[in-house]
Amino acid sequence: MVEATKAGRPELNGERFPCGKLKPQLSPAELKRILANAALVAREARLGTEIGRLFAYGKITDEEAAAAFEIASIFGEYERVERLSRSARSANLEGGRGGVNDTVPADYAERKAKYLFLIERLAEWPLRARTEVETLCAENRSIMSGDVELMAGLRPLLRIIGAELAEYDADAAKKAKAEQKRAAKAKRKSRQEKLAADEYTYHADGAPAGAEQRQKQREERISEILGRQVDEVGP
Repeated sequence: MVEATKAGRPELNGERFPCGKLKPQLSPAELKRILANAALVAREARLGTEIGRLFAYGKITDEEAAAAFEIASIFGEYERVERLSRSARSANLEGGRGGVNDTVPADYAERKAKYLFLIERLAEWPLRARTEVETLCAENRSIMSGDVELMAGLRPLLRIIGAELAEYDADAAKKAKAEQKRAAKAKRKSRQEKLAADEYTYHADGAPAGAEQRQKQREERISEILGRQVDEVGP
């Protein structure tokens, strides 16, 4: 008598749920990798954002991720001070949602100018790319990273906007340095101011003010030295 065999693939061994479905199995290597990633995210909270996730999975480069975090920071800081709220928290974890913190940074005027510069540059890109950047950076929400066409438009945007923001920062630093030089120069007294302050006063004999006193002190010092030498020689 021939024993009948069950058709199909052989049954897999392993622990199962009550419904009969196999419980997922993790190899020691996979478990180790998961724990390592969890420790890394715990140390750097930004890796837990959608930008960090895309970077961790190799969907964007470190340059593109840095630009995305910069965009998130600009959006988050501006909207926080202006008390603009969103449905989700920005990837700029320090800024949080709009209206959470009423503290206005001392350099807010410069930050606002940078925000307006960013908005102006983003306006030059297609609407879909701009929308996805805002979703990813300003709202920290997931995007369709598997969409090849979307990523092909998003990644160049991040690289170019990142370069433009870096150039903006460099120009701003130059302007700030030039302003410091102008301020330092303004503190120096002009010739007219020195004349008004009587700093160029001269005595009738042509000797500058203070020179007479210095000459008198010099003569007293010489007399003192000569007097000591006479005492040392004796009669």
